[in-house]
Amino acid sequence: MIENLCSCTLATDDLVGEFKSRIFKDYKSDYDYITIYLTDKTIEYAEKCVEHFNNMHDEMIDAICKGVIKSSTKEYELENVRDILKHFCFDAMYTLDSESDEISYIVEGVGDWGKKKTGIVIKNSNLAYVGIDYEEFI
Repeated sequence: MIENLCSCTLATDDLVGEFKSRIFKDYKSDYDYITIYLTDKTIEYAEKCVEHFNNMHDEMIDAICKGVIKSSTKEYELENVRDILKHFCFDAMYTLDSESDEISYIVEGVGDWGKKKTGIVIKNSNLAYVGIDYEEFI
């Protein structure tokens, strides 16, 4: 599931890899890989995060899309909330330390409206936040 895993930084022992997104594609190129940064957790835990991300239920996907729309600085005429994905893509996942074995991670991305990143925060397998202030959860 996670590909091209390596220790790419000299400052930490964190691992970096990538995974194929089943739901969220790059609106610019149909590139569907997301970089994953594993911090203080096992590869098995990271695989669980990827599995959760790639198997989100429809209600969570729609809630994420609504949050992305609120975070955008452009107005769009959208037929449904998922049409925002024609203008936005996720490009990085960060696994978070969890107090239990529950899934916790952040996924960040960019839209065609500018350089300000938007992130989603998953805490204990639930959607905790969507917006530009996601770094508070790191």
